[in-house]
Amino acid sequence: MVSLAVLVLVWRVLRNARRSRTAGDERLEILREQQERLMVMNQERSMLKDELERLRSVLDEAEEERQQLELTAPAEAQEATERPWWRFWG
Repeated sequence: MVSLAVLVLVWRVLRNARRSRTAGDERLEILREQQERLMVMNQERSMLKDELERLRSVLDEAEEERQQLELTAPAEAQEATERPWWRFWG
């Protein structure tokens, strides 16, 4: 009777150990998949960051050009308004 009880106990312990191992393997697989996804997301973030920096530099250059045009345009407009009206015709 005692040996039968020990056998049942050992069988239950082995079954629980097998379940725990299976659950651990599943968790490990989930963690690996999450790590892969994080690596992909990190690569995408890096690419988006590079693209954002490139766009910022393009916008900065365009803003500098616009400011230079604004600085030159008012001077030309002021010269045109200071000339007498008959100078426009000739």
